[in-house]
Amino acid sequence: MTLEIVERIRQEVRKVGFWKNEAMRELLTKVLVRDLDQAGICKPGGERDLAQRLVALARENHENLTR
Repeated sequence: MTLEIVERIRQEVRKVGFWKNEAMRELLTKVLVRDLDQAGICKPGGERDLAQRLVALARENHENLTR
């Protein structure tokens, strides 16, 4: 699941203007929430918080994700 999430994030952050487009970031967050919910790896209700933290980490690691 971790590899799938990282790959999904990589695909999205490579898009031109991703970090400047709030709608694109929110869509990624929603997709991650769905994926985390389906995988059942978070306590119920914790998916959004984790998804938001993953997007924040992606921003900090943008250079590594786009290599």
